[in-house]
Amino acid sequence: MRKQFCRSTLIACGFVFLSSSLLIAEDEKTEKGQTIKPAEVKLDRPVDFDEDILPILEEKCIACHNLADAENDLSLEDVPSILKGGKAGPAVVAKDPDKSLLYNVIARTGKPAMPPLPNSIGAEVFTPEELGLLRLWITEGAQAGGGGTMEEIQWRPLPSGLNPIYSVTLSADGQFAACGRANRIVIYHLPSQQQIAELTDPALLDVQFDGKPMYQPGASHRDFVRSLAFNDDGTLLASGGYRTVKLWQRPRDVVKLNIETAAPDAVAVSPDGKWLATGGADKSVKLFNLADGSPSAVLNGAGDRITGVLFSADSSKVIASSLDKTIRLWNVADAAAAGQITSPAAVNDIALNKDGTQIISADADNMIRVWPVPADASAAVTAAAKEIKGHEKPVTAVALITPAGEKLLSGSDDGTVRVWNLADGKQLQSMAHAVPVTDVAVRPDGGRFVSTGGASAKLWNPADAKLVAELKGEYRSARVVAQRTADESIAKSLLAGAKKEIEAREKTVTKTAEAQTKAKTAQEEAAKKIPDAQAAAKKAADAKAANDKKVADAQAAVKAAEEAKKNAEDKAAADKAIADAMAALKAAQAEQKKTDKAATDTAAAAKKVVDADAAAKKAFASAERASQRAVKKLEEAKAAHADLDVAHKAAEKTLAEATAAGAALVKGVRGAVFSADNKTLITVSDNNTVQTWNAESGTALESFHGHQGPVTAVALTATGDILSASADNTVKVWDRNPSWKIVGRLGASADEPLNVSQSPFADRILALDFSSDGSKLATGGGEPSRSGELMIWDVAKQTPLKTFVDAHSDTVFGVEFSRDGRYLLSGAADKFAKIFDVESGKPFKSFEGHTHHVLGVAWRADGLIFASAGADNAIKVWDVTSGEQKRTIGGYSKQVTSLHFIGLGSNIVSSGGDKTVRYHKTDNGQNFRSFSGGTDYMYSADATADETVVVAGGEDGVLRIWNGADGKVIINFDPPKPPADNSQAKK
Repeated sequence: MRKQFCRSTLIACGFVFLSSSLLIAEDEKTEKGQTIKPAEVKLDRPVDFDEDILPILEEKCIACHNLADAENDLSLEDVPSILKGGKAGPAVVAKDPDKSLLYNVIARTGKPAMPPLPNSIGAEVFTPEELGLLRLWITEGAQAGGGGTMEEIQWRPLPSGLNPIYSVTLSADGQFAACGRANRIVIYHLPSQQQIAELTDPALLDVQFDGKPMYQPGASHRDFVRSLAFNDDGTLLASGGYRTVKLWQRPRDVVKLNIETAAPDAVAVSPDGKWLATGGADKSVKLFNLADGSPSAVLNGAGDRITGVLFSADSSKVIASSLDKTIRLWNVADAAAAGQITSPAAVNDIALNKDGTQIISADADNMIRVWPVPADASAAVTAAAKEIKGHEKPVTAVALITPAGEKLLSGSDDGTVRVWNLADGKQLQSMAHAVPVTDVAVRPDGGRFVSTGGASAKLWNPADAKLVAELKGEYRSARVVAQRTADESIAKSLLAGAKKEIEAREKTVTKTAEAQTKAKTAQEEAAKKIPDAQAAAKKAADAKAANDKKVADAQAAVKAAEEAKKNAEDKAAADKAIADAMAALKAAQAEQKKTDKAATDTAAAAKKVVDADAAAKKAFASAERASQRAVKKLEEAKAAHADLDVAHKAAEKTLAEATAAGAALVKGVRGAVFSADNKTLITVSDNNTVQTWNAESGTALESFHGHQGPVTAVALTATGDILSASADNTVKVWDRNPSWKIVGRLGASADEPLNVSQSPFADRILALDFSSDGSKLATGGGEPSRSGELMIWDVAKQTPLKTFVDAHSDTVFGVEFSRDGRYLLSGAADKFAKIFDVESGKPFKSFEGHTHHVLGVAWRADGLIFASAGADNAIKVWDVTSGEQKRTIGGYSKQVTSLHFIGLGSNIVSSGGDKTVRYHKTDNGQNFRSFSGGTDYMYSADATADETVVVAGGEDGVLRIWNGADGKVIINFDPPKPPADNSQAKK
């Protein structure tokens, strides 16, 4: 029995059994050009490939020569692949090591010497003992291994300098990029261009190697991460490794702190991050300890609703404005009053100037006032240092424009947002919000303003006072609307296509019916000619028969005359009788030629008429069948149209419901704040949610759900978490970046999360895809050169739903569900792309055309077209309905390693082993944009649905992010730097 251990090709495509302890001194003595002499190796048994040879190859060769990479088309993962060899021919000649290319390059007697020195994985040359073992194995016939069990796998750490990215994926909303870098999964937030997580499987942290932890925090799998996939809402990530798929969840709506307080309308966080102040209709300011949310003090004194709160720069004082026309100060330490300002009008909001010496108030009498900060509790300020006029209705909000602090932003019930020079009170800009403004905020770098009021927030560009974006609604419902809009668009397109098909079929029915009528007429006309033709033939035949008798009679008369002459006395009379008989015979024979020809001609003519009738009957039967087929095809087209019409109406209904649900959440926006890093804008609304937006473009990012009433105010903690106040009498602190957690391990033992000995997966999982509704997960893999493994899993139950037996004869590299979830597309090393019916599990269609492994597959959104990426350096585009190949797209000089359709259209993004990433139009094959910068083999690429962002990774370990519109680099995320003393970290 073949050892399962050989399928610990944990590095087949990657995993390297290597540790610093194996880099022995004897290896270090081998010079680059020095040949290696094999040591004499003696075993008390035959050499076992799996036990003796494979671990050495895994350590020193397979990182480059594996099924996925196969430099020079050579894989050293198993014996069949070794015997098959690569571009240079068989790698091993059984029983003859001296004629074996593999042996000679390893012994460094042949070129190129292998492994090359230096190299990127820290692999050393073979020791004499290892070379001797290889020589003995070849001499014994280069046989495959025998017994063994999975428990024999001896895992070793990955070399620190080995960081290839074999898989990348984007969340559907384009916000998150995940890459599998070596055995780690790293997640990046693209709008903020930040790494936000490294996913750690806690079970790995307990694993020891040589008495030390084998894995550090950030380790996701034991071996390389071969595949990744997000579910549709980006909250679940699946990762494929050796015999296991791990499920990682991004929690939503994580509340770090929930503080109960009466109807807060205003909130502020102290600059030192220790204190929260709230104020509202109960006329008091409440202080809370943000470490645990415990109440600290209640600050009384105001005679009406508290409209605004803030802290002094040193966090020693809290300041509050009120509709009672006052601005009050209290000491945070003892809650004692620390001063008061009295305004001529109700105060709606307050802000501090840059040095904290003045308080700026937004007043109900249409004025902005600048006040000196009271010196102490006894000071009662009643005179403003400056009054700024201009608004035509009550001023509702003020904010200092940073970082200079020389200008002021204000909002008013007059529907305008204005910029003022603080020094002289002159108006510099005015922007039309159009409805009463409830709040204004300034990005810390001064690069954007925001105003809130009515059902939206408006993002402004201070450079030209123009609107950047209007922000409204709720992110998650907007995503649903976008998805349902896409569904409706596809359903509408398919319905239109079905209508055109009916029109084409109707034309065919008309054409075939006309052809049938014409054939019927022709057949009838042909039938009419038969009686006359046959009568003419009979008449000619009768005439021929009569004349034939005359000839016979004349011949008899000649013979009789000749006989009579013998006995005739009158020879002259006898001669005359003979002459007369001969004349009569000649006349009959002359007539016979005519009757023979007439009989032949009329018989041929009759046959032609009969044949024409038979042909006409056959043509009519064919036309009749064609007409029947056309009618049947038309009926099928009408039935398909009816089904698609039902589907379109359902899509319209679903879209209408989603749109209505989204519209119901378009409610008043109360407040806004920018993050300290200038990347995020946060707004709060009467729809009970907190929303985040890109602070530059206004693109929606996320929403936070949990409040049970309108959200009235927002602030940020010192650590950047969102703090929101609601009419539900709570203040919540939200975790903006909650930790991803592992929530499932498919294939692993329930009790031993690292035990995969009973896994249904035979080997590495090379392909993953979630169904559109997220309920199913497709996995692809298999044993190289032995089987193609294709499965579907129930995500909620984490159990297999379906196994496609004998789906492929070799490793599956690509899987993807159709958008409607009815079909599963796969591509494999057997050179086939195949479609399976998900419900029945039966094959639907097979597509053959690649001359090498199919490394990736992708559906066009409408399901009518798919594309496949091949190790034959080509992309092929296929028509699903006809099963025919529509186009081959070339241009790659090495394998096309991945591809995806972008959004709802016909464009694709692909990556290749020739270091390139490209956009193509599948309609005509045009490579309309390329993305440069890759320095090595590129394994995986993806793009956002709007084609604006492209991500890709490869052998050099750099996650590259490009602008999809112009091909320029946005940012590159480099791999961890190798230790300084690793001389082989870089080639």
